[in-house]
Amino acid sequence: MKFNNPYFTISEKLSLLQRWILVHSILYYKYNFPIATDHRYDTTCRQYITLRDKHPLEEGRYDYAFEDFDGSTGFDLEARLTKPHQMLIDFDAAFIINMKKTEFLFKDSDRMVT
Repeated sequence: MKFNNPYFTISEKLSLLQRWILVHSILYYKYNFPIATDHRYDTTCRQYITLRDKHPLEEGRYDYAFEDFDGSTGFDLEARLTKPHQMLIDFDAAFIINMKKTEFLFKDSDRMVT
């Protein structure tokens, strides 16, 4: 993930990477609706782990859920979240699903127009 804003703090970068990983884990494991390739997911997890290890004193918003996270799987990440954070991340995942389904419907309807 590229951080085009040079003013992001390390903590903000960690939080953004954590949120991305959480949302894509839920899309994959809970909704069976993956939109990121395995390669992209693995690359983002490695980026997060590298940044976390390089800055051990910095904290991301969801650190408590990533305590022993090594990037090998994200199947249990949602269960580690507090209920309010579960609802927030689930809302993001559902929003993405609806956007993708709407995008598909519009593409499909464009083909039907003669």
